[in-house]
Amino acid sequence: MENKDKRKITVWENGKQVKLYINKQETQDSIPTSDSPGKKQEAATVSDDEGEIPAYTRLTKIQAARFESLKQKVKKWKPVIIAILSALVIGSFLGIMMLKMFVTIEDSGQANGSASIPAVDNKDQEENESQGTATTIHGLQAFVLQGGVFSEKANAETWATNYKDNGIPTMTWEREGKYFLLIAAVASENEADQLNKSLAAADMDIYVKNWSTDSFEVNLTQSESDWIKSFTDIWKADLETEGFQTKTWQELLDKYPQEGNKLDGLKTEIETAISENEKGDYLQSRAVLLNLWYAYMSVAKNN
Repeated sequence: MENKDKRKITVWENGKQVKLYINKQETQDSIPTSDSPGKKQEAATVSDDEGEIPAYTRLTKIQAARFESLKQKVKKWKPVIIAILSALVIGSFLGIMMLKMFVTIEDSGQANGSASIPAVDNKDQEENESQGTATTIHGLQAFVLQGGVFSEKANAETWATNYKDNGIPTMTWEREGKYFLLIAAVASENEADQLNKSLAAADMDIYVKNWSTDSFEVNLTQSESDWIKSFTDIWKADLETEGFQTKTWQELLDKYPQEGNKLDGLKTEIETAISENEKGDYLQSRAVLLNLWYAYMSVAKNN
């Protein structure tokens, strides 16, 4: 009977439902009568307050649950977020420092006119040019007329006099401790045989031999390397023809490199060849090519 006189309402407190009982008499006494001034206004206020309580409490529960979920997510991803932010800050700082460093280096280089590194490189380049770099001297091959082979140089020179008295030029080529008495160099074996037959009247023992030399390396400057390559090309071209191209060899002499003296012996031999081949004799021109070949291979001994 006591509860009938009371009005029950439910509210939320700290996440829990709480039931409250209000005496109906107290509620009625608090509401003004129709005769009282402002009674409608006060009644509306009480009615509105009672209707707002459930809506307010339900919204508060949802918001609390969402807030709790958001809080858990933030807590879970907090280390990752901190790491990303730290990386961004450190990266930005380092980027600014590197930019300032490069700008400082560039400004310093412009202020000084030029850096010191190119000067060092130029010095090294000049030293390399004077000392030279390894250049391959390619081997050559031809058929030669051989007058004999001797173990003593004096014997080779004695026989060379006999050939000279018969109008046959010779030169002594030292190889592997022996002295070869050679007469001429030609391009093919058939050509060597034909030349040998033309010398039969001298009644001297002459043999046809395949003669070749190996490649080797020597330190030459770039200009010296280019010059000796031109020498090789001209020599091979003359070997294939019947004459000695004096004009071509003279042009090669005119291009002789001024720096260094590693090829002076070869230069001197070319000058001698030009002077000795003025008559344009075929046998003499083949003998000249043989002497040039020997001087060409002597570059290795002189360096």
